[in-house]
Amino acid sequence: MRVQASEAGDCRSKSTSHFGLSTQLSRFRKTTGTVTFDAKAKTGQADITIDMTTVNTGLPDFNEHLRGEDFLDTAKHSTATCKSTRVLFDGDKPSGIEGLLTIKGITRPVTLTVTTFGLTLPWKRSLLFEAVATGQPR
Repeated sequence: MRVQASEAGDCRSKSTSHFGLSTQLSRFRKTTGTVTFDAKAKTGQADITIDMTTVNTGLPDFNEHLRGEDFLDTAKHSTATCKSTRVLFDGDKPSGIEGLLTIKGITRPVTLTVTTFGLTLPWKRSLLFEAVATGQPR
């Protein structure tokens, strides 16, 4: 099965603790790539590119601050990528993804836990796929 991550309205979000006092929610409004998996063979692959210039917190001034040199530096690094090196399965469903995350030209290993995986729009043959990053990059 192959899932394209480029449909209109595609949105990836992240949350960040702000010194333990609050949680900052941000969204990236444009992603492209593919996720493939074969439940019988227990294999899969993910290759996703996030357009970092599309970060949106709901606050235009803060969006510009995040795009600046101190944070995402989108003038020099407009995209981030996540490429799998291994997909883990629990039965016939993917449960985790090990891979390489590249942000601002720096690549680190990352482990993602798949929290949702299933058919949600059968008339469009679309899948909902969600992964949450866990642990610290090595």
